[in-house]
Amino acid sequence: MSIHYGVLSMDGADVTDEETGGEVQLSKKAVARMKNSYIEQLALKLRRSEPALKGITSEQAKQEVIERIARMWITLEKRSGTPLPLMNRRRKAICSRIESLRRYIWNARNNSESDDALAQIRLREDHQFHSILRDISPEVRTQLEVELAGMPFVRIEPSVRRVWSESAGSLSHAMGTLGQVSAERMENDDRAEDWLGCYRPGDEAGVSGVEYLCENMLRGRRGI
Repeated sequence: MSIHYGVLSMDGADVTDEETGGEVQLSKKAVARMKNSYIEQLALKLRRSEPALKGITSEQAKQEVIERIARMWITLEKRSGTPLPLMNRRRKAICSRIESLRRYIWNARNNSESDDALAQIRLREDHQFHSILRDISPEVRTQLEVELAGMPFVRIEPSVRRVWSESAGSLSHAMGTLGQVSAERMENDDRAEDWLGCYRPGDEAGVSGVEYLCENMLRGRRGI
């Protein structure tokens, strides 16, 4: 559940507004570096769905998929302004979180005399889409929807972000902003051992102003 809140000036006027933005999500298979079997599956779908590619070979279709994946990352960097190394760290953090959960469940089952192999444990997260970019502007969202159309491993979902009205003045700088937590912030999280309270990939946290200074009080815990 997302909680959106406003900020009132001293005379009681709301100095914030909500603007429709977007969020870029990738499938787990895309986040985890696509295996050859998945690339073959996408190549077959490509040859069936695009008339211009029906006459190409399987290997040519696979190469087309690989090139489109590479262009996807370049497009995300160009349009969002988010460096590729940062998106790569987010990708790795998502994979690490999912595998940690898989191992946790595996250990719990082993303690219950279950002999399930780690690789055989299937999680809901394996079939979900995971956020790689949040809080993109409406303009960037529209550009990505056009340029990444036809890529089944990408979703551009609508979202709402807080913006400041002109009457906010310097208050907007004092209140600060939110942003996705970095890999470094997750590594240095003093609640890392708390599964319900720790930062996870895609979470947002204060990065400046009061949002940053009061992060420990504002971040809360899951389920509360």
